[in-house]
This record gives sequence, C-alpha cells and structure tokens, in this order.
Amino acid sequence: MDRNTFLALADGEALHLAPTVTVDWNNPASAASNNQLYHMYQYLWFRACIAECGATGPLLDAACGTGYGLAMLAELPAVESVVGIDVNARHLASARTTYPQIDFRLVDCEALRSAFPARKFQFITSGQTVEHLYDPVSFVRDVASCLRDDGLFLVMMPGHDNVAVSLNEYNPFHVMEYDREAAKRLLHFFFHDVRMGADRPCTAVLEPITEIMPDKIIPAAEAIYCKYPRRDLSERAIAAFRSEFLLSIYRVILCGLQNKMIEDRRRRHFLNDVYPFVEFGAGFFVPELDKVWCAPSAVLRVIPHQAGARYGFSFFAAGTTSAPIDVCLRWAGNKCTYRLMSRYRHHVDLGEIDEPIQIKIEASPAFRPRDVGISDVRSLGICIVGFDTQPVGAVST
Repeated sequence: MDRNTFLALADGEALHLAPTVTVDWNNPASAASNNQLYHMYQYLWFRACIAECGATGPLLDAACGTGYGLAMLAELPAVESVVGIDVNARHLASARTTYPQIDFRLVDCEALRSAFPARKFQFITSGQTVEHLYDPVSFVRDVASCLRDDGLFLVMMPGHDNVAVSLNEYNPFHVMEYDREAAKRLLHFFFHDVRMGADRPCTAVLEPITEIMPDKIIPAAEAIYCKYPRRDLSERAIAAFRSEFLLSIYRVILCGLQNKMIEDRRRRHFLNDVYPFVEFGAGFFVPELDKVWCAPSAVLRVIPHQAGARYGFSFFAAGTTSAPIDVCLRWAGNKCTYRLMSRYRHHVDLGEIDEPIQIKIEASPAFRPRDVGISDVRSLGICIVGFDTQPVGAVST
C-alpha cells in the first residue's frame, strides 16, 4: 500500500477521531475522501431510519469518536436523550469540549451490559465498528440486551457479496470484513427483523454515494436495519453460537495470516527470484529469507535487463573493531575495498551496466561462526541483503 492510500484510509477512519471536525451535512460531496463520505452517509441513513420508524426514546451511539454524528442525531424529535461511548479517552475529551450537552462515556463496545441496564435504549447506532472488533458476538449480544423490546439497531459495516475478508491490504485497520451471509447470520441470531440490501428502509438516502463516486458501489451488507431483539435465547445457546461464530471468523483470519506469511516468505526467500538479473555463482550458499551469505571468495554475475540502467547492492560482514574484515570487490575494471568493523550495511554502486558483468568478492580474514559459539561450520565472507536498480537517466544519490 502506498503512502497516499494509507493516509486516505487513516483520514477516513479518523473522521470519528479528529480533535476538531466540521461536517457539512447539507453537502456530503465536500468530504475529503471516500471513507469520510461513508462515515457521513451512515449518520444520514441513521437519521432517516429513526425519523421514519415512529418510536421515541433514548439513543446510544457505540464507537461515537468525537461525537459529530451523535450531535446531529440528538436534534431529532424522536430522540429523547443521547449517550455516546468510545474506548479512546482523548477523543471523548474532545467530544465533551465540542458538545458539552451530550453524555459521553468511556465504555468498551464489547462490554455494554456492564455499563447499561437491560432495555434502556430505544435506538442504538454504530457505524464502521463491527469490522474492528475481535468479539463481534459479544457486541451484538449486548446491543440486543440494552434495547427495548421494539428497539432498533442500525449498523453500517464494509461488506462483501461472496466471501469474508480478513487482513484487508486496502484497510489495515480492519480485523474482518464480513460477507452478506456472515453478517446476516450474526445479526439474525439476536434480532427477529434484519433487513439489508433492497429490503432495508430509507435506501434512497444512500443512493447519492454512487452518484458522487460512480466507480464505487455500497455493498448490500453495509447498511443493516435490525429490530425486535430476541428474548428467547438462553445463555447456553448464546455461548454455543459465540464459540461457533468466532471460530469461523478466526479460521478466516488465521488462513489469511498464513497465506500472507507464505506469500511474503516466497517473495523474499530467494534473492535471485526477487532480482532476476542476478546469478549467484561459485562460493555462494543457499539464500536465507532476504539475505545470502558467500564464502570468503565468491563470484556474482549481474545481467542487465535494461541497457544503461544503474545497478548496486547492499551487504554487510561480521567484522568488529577488534577483528575487522577487509572486503575487495572487482568488476569490469573497477575495484572497491572496505574495512568492515561493524555489521552496518554498506552499499556499492556498480554504475551503468550495458552488458553482463562478473563481480569477484574477496573477504579476509574469513568469519567462522563456530569461533564465537555458533553451530555453523561454514567460513563466511560477506552477506548480501538486497539489490537496487535505477532507470536510465536517474541520478544516483
């Protein structure tokens, strides 16, 4: 992920969190990023659903951040009182300063029952929260417990049509993004009435998103309407469902983690796979992860894949102040010598290369790991840790 993408995601996630946030509810298109747009429209959708349902009562906003959305919901005639909860004390301090009329509390979303009595709220809203939780079952269980019998839970989360996604490379802040079936299974267990997609009320409120971002489509599972908490669930049944559901999502998370580790290991395991213009010749040992050691005398070939490009590589040796290692590199009439007295990396610029070259490496004295108590019988010269290229016309720095 490039830096600009990361900052844009962080910016969107931080719309809840910024110390000062100015939201133009009448002009969502002014949002600074796609993520900010989603955060704004979730509260516009919450507002429309609450206004339409016909009920009145207190409202809880779970994971309220700095409270900008809750302040807007508090103005609804149907909302008699509001409470906002979050786990970040700094953000709540900012919220209390900006909206002193609102009751903000430091409460974990996965422990609502310890903070509020049963059937306290008529409305509970939570946007872009579930995907951050390690235990979404406890969160939804507590939401159902804290709602009145005809209570309304409005939730927005990223969604996927076919498969849940963990360790999403496009948003490193999310633990799990659920597919439609997984989200429905979680919410239907605790609510009689769960609506998503075309069945959810006030869908028209969300339609401008696709007009503002024609290349984006809000997933069917993203805005979900839940009403009438189930009261016939035993603690034993809830515990069994919790175990089964969490195991299913942890399986996805662990598989995703394993696949990423394998992919990363394969990508870095052999330097000559990562750098196809390199051939390790006589004196080189089998590459290890992202490095390769050679014997005190070794040969390396560089075969340029772009005429006139500059090439170089980084290396280190096991020299110390008391036992320095002298390294000599020779190639195409060039010679570089180094006296290495630490394991700091050094870089050699091979210059512009138009045809294959051979680099001879000589290191003296050899480093013998067994002499320092390491069970390695090899005699070592230098360790290469990466290559670099610069295209034609680039300035070497």
